[in-house]
Amino acid sequence: MTTTILEQYASLKETVAFHAHQYYVLDTSAITDAEYDHLFRKLQAMEAEHPELDTRDSPTRRVGGAVLPEFKEMKHRRLMGSIDSKMKPEDAVEFVNRVATDLGIAAEDVEACAELKYDGLSCELVFEYGLLTVAGTRGDGETGEDVTEQVRTIKNVPLRIKNTAPRVEVRGEVLMNKADFELINAELAARGEETKANPRNAAAGSLRQLDPKVTASRRLRFLAYGFGVCEGFEPADTQEEQLASLVQMGFEISDTNTVVKGAAGILAHFESIKETRADLPFDIDGVVYKVNSKKQQDELGWNSKTPRWAIALKFPPEEAVTRCIAIEPQVGRTGPLTPVARLEPVFVGGVTVTNATLHNEQEVHRKDIRIGDYVVVRRAGDVIPEIVRSLPERRDGTETVYYAPAHCPTCGSPVHKEEDTAAHRCTGGLKCADQRLYAITHFASRLALDIEGLGEGTVTKLVEAGLIERPSHLFALLPSQIAALPGEGKNSAAKLVAAIERTRAPELNRFIYALGIPNVGENSSKNFARHFLTFAAFKAATADELQALEDVGPTTAESVRAFFENADNAAEVEVLVECVQPKDVTVSTDNQSLTGLTFVITGTLSRDRESFKATIEAAGGKVSGSVSKKTNYLLAGAEAGTKMAKAQEMGVTILDEAAFDALLAA
Repeated sequence: MTTTILEQYASLKETVAFHAHQYYVLDTSAITDAEYDHLFRKLQAMEAEHPELDTRDSPTRRVGGAVLPEFKEMKHRRLMGSIDSKMKPEDAVEFVNRVATDLGIAAEDVEACAELKYDGLSCELVFEYGLLTVAGTRGDGETGEDVTEQVRTIKNVPLRIKNTAPRVEVRGEVLMNKADFELINAELAARGEETKANPRNAAAGSLRQLDPKVTASRRLRFLAYGFGVCEGFEPADTQEEQLASLVQMGFEISDTNTVVKGAAGILAHFESIKETRADLPFDIDGVVYKVNSKKQQDELGWNSKTPRWAIALKFPPEEAVTRCIAIEPQVGRTGPLTPVARLEPVFVGGVTVTNATLHNEQEVHRKDIRIGDYVVVRRAGDVIPEIVRSLPERRDGTETVYYAPAHCPTCGSPVHKEEDTAAHRCTGGLKCADQRLYAITHFASRLALDIEGLGEGTVTKLVEAGLIERPSHLFALLPSQIAALPGEGKNSAAKLVAAIERTRAPELNRFIYALGIPNVGENSSKNFARHFLTFAAFKAATADELQALEDVGPTTAESVRAFFENADNAAEVEVLVECVQPKDVTVSTDNQSLTGLTFVITGTLSRDRESFKATIEAAGGKVSGSVSKKTNYLLAGAEAGTKMAKAQEMGVTILDEAAFDALLAA
């Protein structure tokens, strides 16, 4: 191999690693996703062409290797002990007083580094001369499981660090963000697989997958909190400085870490975290307080398996036991049947709970929850109450198993079990009263036909008066009928009829969205309109033709076909296309200058946001509702708020209207 190839490979590997660190750790990006993908594939191709290259620290290793036959053991050179956990304020006072006495200092001078108590899986990473060589779980503190290949797939774990000492052991927590947990569970449920009980279980199960490719798909995150045994490198003198040095090495830590003094400082900090914990992207079950000085830590020493220089204050449990007195199917706005547990009232998490959703029949059976069971109910902050588990040991034999009904409890229509999902859905469509109100309100909503003045309150009055039962009935309304309703008059009635008339030639994407087809949202409607160009072509599309579009899977395709094959829906659509004539899409390729770019819009601008959104999309761009690492530009007007601050923090380019117009014209 020539020196030139080695140099090219080293340079390319370093470039890809740099941009991966920017994206996955710093939550920012200096290049587009397409540019990163190009560099990544180029690196893969070079490694495939030159297998003799040492690729152990290559970003390409994150995709996961072969399935491992079993986990090997990993011995920890220094005990990975647990921290003594307490739950009462007086425990913090006692801890500080003991530390102060042992060190011979005043209690108010005890300085502690406050760190979140992550609800994940402890892990140790070993770097030799800067290269990640071994990673293992905590296990029993002395021996863990070797999960090196799995850890390599965690995208915010550096595979090589700048510290080239013979040995650096980094300790931290592997966890899963709450949003990613919801996505993973949705994917598992869609495949008919068992869902995870909570993010911690999901993280632990994902890290301990024998197939690293599965781990790679689970969106795990590693947050560092300290060092183990190091050779040729002496960690800093305080815990606060050690955390800072971990960041310098390329690791991610929590941005809430801080230093507090005395029991008063600990308790005040604990209360502040307790108030804001729901806003964190991941779960925590308390806060850890470590004496900040490493010298003082050494003086205080250890008990048998817990350090005497640290304490974990845990949040009080937000669970309670009550009885499930019934499970009733509730029909959702688009037809899904959700089993809802009716509970004997129980006070938990600061409120009295009487109901809890059970998601679907499969979830009820997975948790083995029966009517009449005693169950454990959890509620944290503003989170919807959930049943954690049943207590089968308290059964007396009178409990009954829940099954989804064969017919809708509202309209009597057959209930369909969707293939490859856990969902049961009422097939009644507009025949079902529970779906009817939503269907009409949705049809008139801002992103659909945008009928001014026709909100849910007015729709409810029209339905209750027997004037409408489906969207097409709106176009036969007379001003006199509306004026006779409570709270309405001649002027408002005339305005509403005029607003309805103005929607008789809607854009195709708005009409598709207005139909309220399950699993078809605003973006999907735009994709369908751009691809099929006419409503007739969209309506006639086969499932295969629908799935040929980007981001359209079998579930969405099946929903579209099922909607049009429903006789009641088909009849309504036939009437609707006579009442309104959705416009065919005219394809223009004049300006596609924003292709591949993602925008976020904020503040007060000269036009409404929908107008700017339409301009961006017409030029090939995308519009997102929140600033993220994938955002290319923030279009900001006057009085821009938190989105502006986040964009500045993440290094996102901010445009005023003049700069936006210039970009559009480029």
